[in-house]
Amino acid sequence: MKQIIAIGGGGFRSEKSNLKIEKYLLAQTKRERPKICLLPQASREAEGYILKFFETFVKFGAEPSWVSLFGKVEDSWKKTLLEQDIIYVGGGNTKSMIALWKTWELDKVLLEAYNKGIILSGSSAGGICWFEQGITDSVWPLGTVEGLGFLEGSFCPHFVTEPERQQVYRDKVNTGEIKPGLALDDEMAAHFIDGKLGRIITGVAGRKALKIEVGKEVVLDVKDISIRAVTVDEILPLRHKVLWSNKAIDFCTLPEDERGLHYGLFLNDSLISCISVFFDINNQEAQFRKFATDQKYQQNGYGTLLLQKVINELKQKQVRVLWCNARLSAIDFYKKLGFVTDGDVFLKDGIQYIKMQMDLFGLCMGAS
Repeated sequence: MKQIIAIGGGGFRSEKSNLKIEKYLLAQTKRERPKICLLPQASREAEGYILKFFETFVKFGAEPSWVSLFGKVEDSWKKTLLEQDIIYVGGGNTKSMIALWKTWELDKVLLEAYNKGIILSGSSAGGICWFEQGITDSVWPLGTVEGLGFLEGSFCPHFVTEPERQQVYRDKVNTGEIKPGLALDDEMAAHFIDGKLGRIITGVAGRKALKIEVGKEVVLDVKDISIRAVTVDEILPLRHKVLWSNKAIDFCTLPEDERGLHYGLFLNDSLISCISVFFDINNQEAQFRKFATDQKYQQNGYGTLLLQKVINELKQKQVRVLWCNARLSAIDFYKKLGFVTDGDVFLKDGIQYIKMQMDLFGLCMGAS
């Protein structure tokens, strides 16, 4: 599967960002410690930008790195890029960045990475570069720039926060100077899967995404993702629908529900994933149960996003071990997130399970 997540601006370099899109990006890898590499050439490899990138993604448990094309360039840069889970392109001067890339034939390496299944992403210039064309302030007054063409059409970032872009983009599409395309504001991202738009997400509710065509505009559906604590009554219908729809709904309740912590992930205020967490008497170990994601939204990283939220909160509470009884069909999912098996397979209510656990502070345990 080939994926590109083009971001309209904002993000980790903004103190006001809630970093929802960065969390969403990492969740798409379905890995415990995703490898993410920054290409900061558009900003002339600005030290502050690189530092902020590292601070952000280390905090989220990723393994950040960066590739330089200035000064003495390491021979290993191609190998480094092709070992990543995500390649992230920073903002700045799109035109100069792409010109430099082509000199080094980095565009060819990015295409190889894309075809290999490495997720490509980036904000502003890092969003424009994946399309055939984009609206850019690399030239002034606002003009067009040619991208790499991995995605069809054009892209305009900062569509609301920099309002001068709006009429320029509309006019250039209408005159044929630029191809029709997608307009996003800051804190918004478009997730393309195999070259087709899969979904648009936002870190700020109420923002719009537009498809700009000759003589018309189409408002696109935007997914606002939020995670919050919920009650058992809120999540019980989803538990029942996903896990045990062939049983009575009471079958999905637990005697310990009243003392557990329950979390839900919402898309535009609709609950699509839930999980419940229970602690031992010393609050040193926690078990999660009744982890369920609506079938319509599975394989999209939402469950991973929710579980990672739980893991981060438990670390803050100094919980040492997190474990679950996993269905055998889910073993690979949990292994990618860093869980290991512990013990033998057992049967419960006609389903095969095995205990899986994670040491939240990095000590080895169990079997792999």
